[in-house]
Amino acid sequence: METSRFNIIAAGTCCFAALAWMTVTEAAPRVEAEITQRAEQIAEDGQDLAWTAAAVEGQDITLRGYVPDSRAYQRAESMAAAIPGAGKIENEILLAGRHNDCQGRLDTMLTYERVQFEPDRDVISENSHFLLKMVAEVLRNCEDDVRIDAHTADGGSRGSEQVLSDLRATAVRSYLTRHGVDPDMLSTVGHGSSVPIYDNESEQGRLGNQRVEFVVLEKNS
Repeated sequence: METSRFNIIAAGTCCFAALAWMTVTEAAPRVEAEITQRAEQIAEDGQDLAWTAAAVEGQDITLRGYVPDSRAYQRAESMAAAIPGAGKIENEILLAGRHNDCQGRLDTMLTYERVQFEPDRDVISENSHFLLKMVAEVLRNCEDDVRIDAHTADGGSRGSEQVLSDLRATAVRSYLTRHGVDPDMLSTVGHGSSVPIYDNESEQGRLGNQRVEFVVLEKNS
């Protein structure tokens, strides 16, 4: 009798353990999915986090990308830590201007997006304000001079395209100096449509040719 009772208790304990394990196993993907969904919202919460991303593994979160200042860095970390069920938080976000390789950082900025203007004007699009704020952060920490090169697509007369590119380069310089960049370190060159990198026959090619580039110059060059 005692042996049977023991067997019943043991069987019940095993069933309970198995049920608990199955519950946890089934719940884990749901928890990870919810953490992932919440983590993806971090980049959407304010423009200063637009270039961040969160990778979730189990309940752990790794933050990556670029932000313009330490306040945004801390905000992203706090938001990740506040996600229900989140485990370890690894913050690998980089501050845009806190690295010595100015040219590399500027080139990286332009892989995220390009400087845009209103059509046929030298007015910087609001969509590019965040990009240029990030560029300004890099330049404020750069010891070398920087040349702003503006290019247009081949769509009008050479003279008008040249003038437009000159004005756009100057507009970018003005924006950067308003955001704390030393005006003495910035020079501008408008190239018009003379240096295309894509075929002007397609709309996509023309958009690619309308670009702004930043070239880091050695001092006294």
